[in-house]
Amino acid sequence: MDSSSNDLGLLLISHYLQERGFHETARTLERESRVIFNLDYFASQIREGLFDTAEEYLSAFTKASDNWMSARVIYLVKQLKLIEALYDGCRTYAQSIVEREFTQFETINPRITDEAIKLVEMRNPRSHPMLQNFHRQSMRMRVAEEVKGIIRTNPIFRGKLEYPTFQVTLQRLINMADITNGPNGRVISLFNNRYNSIGRN
Repeated sequence: MDSSSNDLGLLLISHYLQERGFHETARTLERESRVIFNLDYFASQIREGLFDTAEEYLSAFTKASDNWMSARVIYLVKQLKLIEALYDGCRTYAQSIVEREFTQFETINPRITDEAIKLVEMRNPRSHPMLQNFHRQSMRMRVAEEVKGIIRTNPIFRGKLEYPTFQVTLQRLINMADITNGPNGRVISLFNNRYNSIGRN
């Protein structure tokens, strides 16, 4: 079986999980297989302030060194996380963000790290223009929309943002197999009978 057949199988399973409401399992499959990127989920994590979750999901698909678009998306999420930490007065946490997470930008654009350090070292970070008129939810919404636009044009994500048009879904295949007048139906019926007898009493 070639890789395209494997990918199609994974896409069918992912689509099925999504339809059935197994969202956490679907996200795990997406991260591990990298056959599809759930852009709405990623943006929702930003809007909800779950930056670490958003970054973990994104990191399965791309890294800052891939291209400027990936670097820009990663930077925007980390910058927002840093700004919120400073706005909330969590200077120690903000400093740790810069020390642990901004070093990856040093080879791409050293100014990014330098500006983050200067921001953390300010006596009153809230006097910085980015924080003077800061509105948490508006900023999250703006960043979420900006990163969605960048990801849509990023070649790393080409072909990974939407499910293909399936000739048949996994649910449809299951329904087709669950017919008692054919060989597949007999297999399914035997499985169902066995499953019911051992685990569904």
